[in-house]
Amino acid sequence: VSTRRSPAKRIHNSQQFKEQYSDEMEGEKIWKNRKLNDLGMSACKFNSIGQPLARGALSFHAICSMMQKIWEQHEAGNEESDNATNWAHWLEPFHCVLFGFMADAGTQGVTLIREWEPEDGDLSQYMEHCHLFQSVVIDLFVNNKVFEYSTFGAYLLGQLCLRDINFIFR
Repeated sequence: VSTRRSPAKRIHNSQQFKEQYSDEMEGEKIWKNRKLNDLGMSACKFNSIGQPLARGALSFHAICSMMQKIWEQHEAGNEESDNATNWAHWLEPFHCVLFGFMADAGTQGVTLIREWEPEDGDLSQYMEHCHLFQSVVIDLFVNNKVFEYSTFGAYLLGQLCLRDINFIFR
């Protein structure tokens, strides 16, 4: 999410791509009438990885459509076009589901940080929140419950079963 060549950074750093991403998001039923124009990246927030991962998991098909559009709008050999093509060739269903898992882990990390935010909190509560974080992460990823709950990984897998991801590069 945070590398210079990532789809999230490409969308975040270009006003044109933000507008096109927003248009792609209109087709995603999960957002209803809300219009997003990027994935929520911000270098100065602790949630600068978790939020783009979560939004990206929920709008993965729109991100794929954006990479196709980026390729279509730039000449072959252009850095933008090459990055879009390389990303599309690299992408496999495994990577999509792994992206969802990263969103799940990121969300749990953000939840833990938010629980620790109040400076007047009791130290014993910090340990309780840390233990809860550890329990949830172990349950999701070690005990393989990530597909049994409402998780980003399960959502992405379900979306992949419903809709194919196709790129057309000529």
